Amino acid sequence: MKILVVGSGAREHAVLRTLNREGGHSLFSIGTNPGIAELATEIPGILETDGLAIAHACTERGIELVIIGPEAPLAAGVVDDIKREAGVPVFGPSQEAAALEASKSFAKEIMKSAGIPTGEAIKCHNLAELNAALERVGSQDPYVVKADGLAAGKGVIVTRSLLDAQSHAEAVFAGGGFVIVEEYLAGPEFSQFFICDGKTALALEPAQDFKRIFDGDEGPNTGGMGAYTPLDWLPSDTSQWCLEHVARKTVDEMARRGTPFTGVLFAGLVYTQAGVKVIEFNVRFGDPETQVVLERLQTPLAPLLLAAAQGVLKSDIQLKWSQDYFCNVVLASKGYPESSSKGDVISGINAAESRGAVILQAGTKYSDSDIGQIVTNGGRVLSVVGKGNTLKLARERAYNFVKMIKFTGQQHRTDIALKAQKGEIGT
Repeated sequence: MKILVVGSGAREHAVLRTLNREGGHSLFSIGTNPGIAELATEIPGILETDGLAIAHACTERGIELVIIGPEAPLAAGVVDDIKREAGVPVFGPSQEAAALEASKSFAKEIMKSAGIPTGEAIKCHNLAELNAALERVGSQDPYVVKADGLAAGKGVIVTRSLLDAQSHAEAVFAGGGFVIVEEYLAGPEFSQFFICDGKTALALEPAQDFKRIFDGDEGPNTGGMGAYTPLDWLPSDTSQWCLEHVARKTVDEMARRGTPFTGVLFAGLVYTQAGVKVIEFNVRFGDPETQVVLERLQTPLAPLLLAAAQGVLKSDIQLKWSQDYFCNVVLASKGYPESSSKGDVISGINAAESRGAVILQAGTKYSDSDIGQIVTNGGRVLSVVGKGNTLKLARERAYNFVKMIKFTGQQHRTDIALKAQKGEIGT
């Protein structure tokens, strides 16, 4: 099958690696990095958000399936453009359905209408409304303030400081946006992906990610600094419960409104004292969770995504999963998330891969002055994945691989999956 993957990060590298592992596909990409370039032929000169140009490329290349990785093309309506202009199956939601991620307030409206458990949310357009909302949710728990639109995982602040909450909101207001003040939901968080075809949903295995830049969940939010799966601390029936009470209810509600949801419904979830509640929705594979979830998946991915894109997904498919544990440690550039260093020489990738590491590239490129030399290109640079028959072994291997990779200013967390390994997470 000729498959085009849109996006140039570690998530897209993971998708392409999974498709390549299946064999039998001709792989293409919009956007690339040195890791992706080993697996897929780049179609150059096209922006990820240029749906008409992508549609033309699909027709020209005879593409049979398009997989959209990042959220920005989805919010821009690229799926609609490709379907209308090229008639090619696209795995990803329409622009209208992508509002589940592009608008936090819309997502909360859907949850409320569908009876999906979530926290209280209050929309605020100015400082007066914000202060009233913050007073309403109270100060016993941290304040949760979210920008309504897309923010690459960094549009939320969770803080006990009233001043910080106000400052975050004022920055959003100054940019012409608005915020959502949410009830703080206490408990261990986890992520789950659901493959959807507009009528039904299929659950992938849950993972847990780590959003803060520093150990102990300190510092500002990032796009994600690591993840692991499986989650032994989750009750065994949790995944099925989330499928029935979150994913399928969402799919039903979206279909009822005439905006059927096709693609990945990515639920950010928390296990509270009252049970599982939804923190928020995204509408694509999550990064860094995808890097470990797809490493575990043994069922071929391409037929699943094609069936979903064509609206013929079978909800009773029994997916096959590796029994191993997978731990992903993200290596970020100097200054991230406030800024990003670029052009720093990276060494050790080949050595780590020769020892069994799975290295998924994101903020990388080839050096302009040294052919074949990989350098940083800002942000989150690499995902380093280790596996083992225990979580302890998966962590040890991931961190041993991390030690082999060097670049100036490299930063990473040292506590990915550590609490789970020690048995310090429970419901």
